[in-house]
Amino acid sequence: MEGWHPLKALLQIQLASDAQAVLHLPYILATLRADDLLPSEHTQKWTTRLNSLILSKDGSARWSGLSIALKSATLSQNMMLECAQTWVGAALPLLSKNEPFPTLKAAIRLLRRIFTGATEVPEFQRQVSTPNIPKFSQALITLGEKTQSDELRILCLDTLSQLIPLYPTLHRALQNALTKLTLKFLNGSAPKPMSSEILSSASKLYSLLHYTGGKVGAAAQWKKSMDDTIAFAWGSLVNTRTTFPASGTSEVGALHNGPQDDPVLNIPLHLDRLRAAVKVLCDLLQASNPRPVVLPIGSLVRLCVALIRCTADEKIAGHVDPLVHSLEVSIIPRIHALGCDLVNTLSICSKQHLTPHMSQLLFYVVLQLEKKYPPDQHLPFIQASIALVQNCAPPHDPLIHSRLTRALLPSITNLLAPQAEVSRESEHNTNNGTRSKKGKKRARGYEGDEVFNVNRLVICPTNEDGEVVLATLELLKVILRNGVVAPAVQSIATRVVLAIHMALPQMPPAHLSPDATLHGTVTESVSRICSELVSGTASTMSKSLGLVIGTSMQNSTLSNVTRELELLVHPRAPPLVRSLPHVEMLSLYRVEESQEEQETRLAVQIGIPGELMTAAPEDITMQSISTSNSSRTHNVFPTHMPSNSVPAALIQNPAPMTISVAPTQVPQIVEPVVDRPAPINVPVVPSTNTTTATLVKPGTPSLPQVKSMVPPPSSDLLPRSTNTSSMNSISTPQVVAAGSSTMAVDDEDEDEPMPTIDMDSDSEAE
Repeated sequence: MEGWHPLKALLQIQLASDAQAVLHLPYILATLRADDLLPSEHTQKWTTRLNSLILSKDGSARWSGLSIALKSATLSQNMMLECAQTWVGAALPLLSKNEPFPTLKAAIRLLRRIFTGATEVPEFQRQVSTPNIPKFSQALITLGEKTQSDELRILCLDTLSQLIPLYPTLHRALQNALTKLTLKFLNGSAPKPMSSEILSSASKLYSLLHYTGGKVGAAAQWKKSMDDTIAFAWGSLVNTRTTFPASGTSEVGALHNGPQDDPVLNIPLHLDRLRAAVKVLCDLLQASNPRPVVLPIGSLVRLCVALIRCTADEKIAGHVDPLVHSLEVSIIPRIHALGCDLVNTLSICSKQHLTPHMSQLLFYVVLQLEKKYPPDQHLPFIQASIALVQNCAPPHDPLIHSRLTRALLPSITNLLAPQAEVSRESEHNTNNGTRSKKGKKRARGYEGDEVFNVNRLVICPTNEDGEVVLATLELLKVILRNGVVAPAVQSIATRVVLAIHMALPQMPPAHLSPDATLHGTVTESVSRICSELVSGTASTMSKSLGLVIGTSMQNSTLSNVTRELELLVHPRAPPLVRSLPHVEMLSLYRVEESQEEQETRLAVQIGIPGELMTAAPEDITMQSISTSNSSRTHNVFPTHMPSNSVPAALIQNPAPMTISVAPTQVPQIVEPVVDRPAPINVPVVPSTNTTTATLVKPGTPSLPQVKSMVPPPSSDLLPRSTNTSSMNSISTPQVVAAGSSTMAVDDEDEDEPMPTIDMDSDSEAE
């Protein structure tokens, strides 16, 4: 048997009978190769045996013959061209008969392979494809309407989607039937929604029907389909927001009312219609056209804004059915997800044409990101932001990107939670659940107990949490790469990413997520951001060569590695004409940050717990000031005292004091100002930070006794400014030399001329 041809062995053993062909079908399909079907003395016997199986009266034998014929047509085009006429004549009538589902699916796949596998052969197209494709498409339409099998429906819809772009003119007569078939699955379903697979196949077929209009009418038909779908989406959205004010829905002329009056069925029906409309719009945007078309960006943007801005805060005046209102509130997250999907597709397809509307879309996306939603509801907004930032030109104003960055930071700052804090929370929850009321013994904690604690908390307990972290890091990488962020926000974001980069190697993977692969993925993403931050110029990359090479050689694509190495070896950017900033000039610590950075950091809840508590507004108690008649001065560094030890007179009528504000609680050294004229005393709002550190130059020797002037009593207080420069000019106390210890107010009183007595007055004479 060494010299036997593979086809000869299959014909004599596996295909000896119809029953053997059905039994050994998996083996035949697995062992058949393209070399076995080359022209030989056994090829004719092979095709004859396949034809006998396809024309067999046994249903299982027909299924086996159709499957082997499909495999043979896939491996050998010559055999397909030779046997196509016979196979089409045998398989096409099966679609109109009551055949089992496996036989119907095998026949459809074989015919699809025949009609799509030889489009470059004109003679084959004229003799085989052109006469039989209208019959095949009509049979698929009929089969898709009457069958109850979802798998068979999907196969019919997908086959029609492949045939229409290849043979558009042959389907022009079937356009109405095709439209009716697709709208049957795109009109929504309630209470059970339409299957996602059927919806995707029907939407794809509907988005390709404009090909039947030819090269001239395809663009107009595509535009009509787009307008009709947008109107259908507006109608579905309005019917899901009946208890809310109709804001931004003025384009809708008439509502698409459902057949049922029950809101339990109406609301799911219109939500499913809205889902179908958004899917069709996405497919229409991705569909190709023979000629250029006009994209209605304005209408699409208005629809996206209406979907994203949906909230549960407002309600129409008058009586509202609580059941309807609760149902409409419950579907708001799904409406947000549909709007984000549409924004994502619109950004990818329109690219720079969407730039004029990017700020408007990002504004509403940031509004939703700033709200306290679960991670699974935040993820669509982050993905939509990634699509907008990547495909649109960066704006000149850094306001919206800075606000977006501030909204993203809380999603990744939980990676900086120390292990001890998480362990304490877990221990607290465990003790609360197991300790009885009588047991009041102090719980003892030992080092390393968190390893054996099965109830310890993890940072990303679900897959959605991990996806949010990865999407946030991806979005931060794009934002920091574009560089359209305020300096304070960029500094905070850079410091957070650097802190995460330093904390991840010390964090066990089980502490981050139950998925062990998430730790490596997050580490790679953070390292990629850090390497891009230092890859501005070749000189900067050379100083961070270890980080760049370490990041490039770990799980990186070839394009990324070649790009980074090319920047190191042959930098394309021109060299800097100025010197690079020193490391000491970067605000890597809280001591060095500005007032604006501190306020931004505290706004996103980044800091130690004690600092976050003192950042809230609270009453300020001041120490009593003893003034003398000779020198009316007070110390620049007041001492914070408990509120119960402060005299009542000081609490009721506190003396106005000039208190400086610093970004940290570390006291600094005050540098005296000698060359200035007499200071101007401006009352300043007392800061909540009781530690009196000021913005000074480090390393300056301190004075033994620094005095400042007590300003006159005034009730007008200046508002606290967020600008560092204005803060320095207002809140910094004016300090004079040690020799001058009098106040400006006293100087004015003492400089007045002494009154003189007129000796020649005649007052005494009177």
